[in-house]
Parts: sequence; C-alpha cells; structure tokens
Amino acid sequence: MVAVDSRPARRALALEAQVPILRKHGLPADDRGVKLMRYAVQRRVAEGAVELKALANEARQYLGLSPLPDNSRPAEEAILLDLHSTDQHLVKSEAIESARRSCHQSIRKAKAEGTLPEGSAAILDYFLECGEVSVPSIFALLTMAKIGIPAHELCRTHPISTAVPVLDGLTPDELFAQFVLPNRPVVIRGAFGADMWPLMKQLASAEFLKQCCGERHLLLRSLAYSDSQGRTVFMQD
Repeated sequence: MVAVDSRPARRALALEAQVPILRKHGLPADDRGVKLMRYAVQRRVAEGAVELKALANEARQYLGLSPLPDNSRPAEEAILLDLHSTDQHLVKSEAIESARRSCHQSIRKAKAEGTLPEGSAAILDYFLECGEVSVPSIFALLTMAKIGIPAHELCRTHPISTAVPVLDGLTPDELFAQFVLPNRPVVIRGAFGADMWPLMKQLASAEFLKQCCGERHLLLRSLAYSDSQGRTVFMQD
C-alpha cells in the first residue's frame, strides 16, 4: 500500500477558508499571506497570548501539524526536559551498536584496501573497543589516517604547543600540508578581503539585502518561559 501525503490538499482546502481573513487584515490572499499571518500569530503567542495559542493549536491539529511547545512550565523544567530528550536520542543502544559495527567494517575495509596502515588500524580498533572515544570521532580519525596522518599523531600524548601562528596568506597546498594534515591551528589574515569576496561589500548594503531576500521573514523571538524568579526567558531565539 502506497502512503499518500494529504497535507498539500489540506493546505489548499484551508487556504479557501483563510482567504477572507487574509483580505480582512490586508494580507495577500495566497501562500505568502498565510506565511505572514503565521508569523504574526507566532509573535503574539511568544508575547504570551494564551487564548490565541489555544486557537493556533486547534488549527494545527486540523492541518496535521504538531502543537506549539508548552511554555506553561518553568524555564528550568523545560531545559531539563530538552536535555532528557536529547540524552534519550543519543543513548539508544541499538543505534550506538549499529554505528560501532559500521565503524568496525569501515576500518577492516580500509585496511584490506591498503588505504589504512596497520598501526593506525590497531589504534582505531582500540578506541572502538575501549568505548572512551565516540564513534563519530573514530570515523573522523579514520578519515585523517587514510589521508596520511601517522598513527602516533592519532593518539599523541606529548604536550601540544599553544602558540598559534598568524599568517597573512597561504596557498591551498601550503595550508593542507602544514596545518590540515598535522591538525595544527592557524590564523589567516586577509583571506576574506573585499577584493577576493565581493559579497563582503554587498552584504553591508541594506538595499542589496532587500533585493536578494527582502520578502523573507525571520522569527526572532520564540515562546516565552518564566524562570524560578519570575523572569521572562526566550529559550530558542
């Protein structure tokens, strides 16, 4: 059975009912007007319009959309819930084990193809088995090892110099050989000069931005929460 996405049809049907409201408030009677109306509703909800939020959630339910976040709980509780949700997502044992198997297979494959030295493969296997290094980090180290970083650099324990060179210019080859491969930091001056990047001048012009994206709107304020001291907190601005 093929699943059919009914949301476009529901949006078109909703637009027919929204047209009189859009015209009443001086908004375009099209998708752009709906977007402008949505921004206006979001702004009022963010400012604490509880009744409007209830109406917005009712409309979102009819459209098959998830409800707006519940900002009635204290800000500290909302942060803890977000952290808990993130932790639950990251610590799913099945996902971690699947990633570990994929990483192990990638190490074996690179070793068999001759693109990964024996010493580097042994270090990566150790990292994978000890569990002290995250799987994404091991994938990154695998890529570094395949492009030529020696095995001892992958697990170096000797002191690292804190001095960061400041250079006025580097060729791509020099940057790759001297800093990317050995994983050394560097500060490059003049790399984004207006002579090389015309946008550096153009982005400073409000008229240029209006021509490129003047019709777009950005939500600058999220839902308001109150912390334990009664202060208003915007957690996702």
